[in-house]
Amino acid sequence: YNALGGIGSAKAVNALMEGTKDSVWFVKISAIRALCEIDPELATRVIRNSLSDESPEVRRNLVYLILRYKIKELKDDVSILYNDADFETRFYAKMISEQL
Repeated sequence: YNALGGIGSAKAVNALMEGTKDSVWFVKISAIRALCEIDPELATRVIRNSLSDESPEVRRNLVYLILRYKIKELKDDVSILYNDADFETRFYAKMISEQL
């Protein structure tokens, strides 16, 4: 998925959207990261809908992506992660509220 994102083609969006539904957390995050490069608005919607993902790795990496790409539209949405079971997710979610 990183290669598709690197190409930057809108034609890759369908494949990336399939990747965002994958059960393997790394595949899902790689697809979302590539979407951030190709279609930031779509990526923002996907991230918003994935913040309550059952995988702690997904939630943790989503907050990293929000910080990396400075997705201000999600600043209020991350409040659902302030009490996340994962320390890093909680920490970075609170950082988002302070930095964005």
